[in-house]
Amino acid sequence: MRRFSLSVLLVAICLLPVGIGSGTSAHSHAVAALDGALANTAAAQAQVLEDYFSRARSIDLLTANNPAFQDFYRLPGSRADRIRAGGPVLDKANQALGYLEELFPDSIGEACFIDRNGPKIARMVRGKWATLQDLSPDESGAAFFAPTFALRHGQVYQARPYVSPDTKEWVISNSTLMPTTDGSKPAIVHFEVTIESFRKVAASLGSRFDIMVVDARTGQVVVDSRQPQRIGAPLGSPDDRRFQPVTQAGTSQGSRSVSDRPLAFQRLQRQAHNANDWYVVAAARAPVGPLYGVSGWSIALVVVALALLVFAAIAFLAQHRLLVATSMSDALTGIPNRRKLKTDLERGLKDASPAKPLLLMLFDLNGFKGYNDSFGHPAGDALLIRLAKALEQAMTDQGGCAYRLGGDEFCVLAAVGPDDTTPIVARLPRP
Repeated sequence: MRRFSLSVLLVAICLLPVGIGSGTSAHSHAVAALDGALANTAAAQAQVLEDYFSRARSIDLLTANNPAFQDFYRLPGSRADRIRAGGPVLDKANQALGYLEELFPDSIGEACFIDRNGPKIARMVRGKWATLQDLSPDESGAAFFAPTFALRHGQVYQARPYVSPDTKEWVISNSTLMPTTDGSKPAIVHFEVTIESFRKVAASLGSRFDIMVVDARTGQVVVDSRQPQRIGAPLGSPDDRRFQPVTQAGTSQGSRSVSDRPLAFQRLQRQAHNANDWYVVAAARAPVGPLYGVSGWSIALVVVALALLVFAAIAFLAQHRLLVATSMSDALTGIPNRRKLKTDLERGLKDASPAKPLLLMLFDLNGFKGYNDSFGHPAGDALLIRLAKALEQAMTDQGGCAYRLGGDEFCVLAAVGPDDTTPIVARLPRP
């Protein structure tokens, strides 16, 4: 049994490091692969947004250079007169605004041609031209208005997200000055792109991960790939402040863990006259624990090794108990031996007192050698066994214990009352 236990222990010792090593290696590789995929996703989404801002600037400048906008100001009369008399010129201006929807399908909130005094000259929303009655008389209070007129020609202002007064959607605007030969600033060309269109792009790129666009100034989630940006709802996820440590650190890119979910972040490159300072965050959808990426067979190896260790420990413990019991008992008679008597006697003396003394009686078989010589050692052994059992049985009712000291010498030990020794002394010699 001892040899078998040692064999089981050796097998467990061999299996355990193999299972732990393979599991640790698989976990490390899986985490590294996940970190790499998160970083690639964050960088890809950041590039998409940077490309959008760059493309929107170029398209806004190209649109503003359409001759129809300048031709409008060559018409005689007031703004209302020009709109009423605009005819083909105004039609071309509206067509130029409508062409933006073809360049940004399902993304444009509205596109406008706005006079420096505030009124809209032309507006296109979802392919529909606005009538004179539908045009806003004053856009000077809009977030994009003053910053755009403060630009130099050839520059584009991209405002922070706001709710469009016409579509009621959260949008980002792109505005630029209408080019003029004399450097004056009579009007701007402006179009809006919905935040929801940003979210849909993020959701399509983040099929494996959650993608958030986070404002670098506030740490607020502006775009959440999991949460559609509905009309009338707050922007993004205003209560989600998990990524404030990322924005407060100011690092342009990196990785970390939030709520046991690994993530990677990438800050968009700052662009002139773009009021948006954003981070893109790609986060794992579930916490990554110590068993992430660990194969089933590695786990099975560890479980089997631990089970074998437990079995070996139990076996060694049982063997130890057996050895202890054997060392404390007489091999022939099975009753406690001299070693056990010493232990019990030391313990009993600590608890003994005049009110509760400790009784020790010694027994010796007279003529046992002659008995052995006459009937043989097997008969002598049988006699010793019968005597041991008789003493043991006699002491069971007294709460004591019988011992074999060696050879034909026995003794009993019992805690008794000061006047209770006579019955025991009278009873024990009979066996």
